Amino acid sequence: MGNAPLHDAALQGRMEIAQVLLEVGADVHAANNAGKTPLDLCPAARPWEHG
Repeated sequence: MGNAPLHDAALQGRMEIAQVLLEVGADVHAANNAGKTPLDLCPAARPWEHG
């Protein structure tokens, strides 16, 4: 599967949307076609890449 809504929210740094998605049962461990989870895509999880 491609990116789920939680992947997109994480990728864009939209933590308020990610929180709502998690509250309604989004799977934080779901992998997209590239094998990446929402946490893999989250800029906050990679501060060394974003100064």
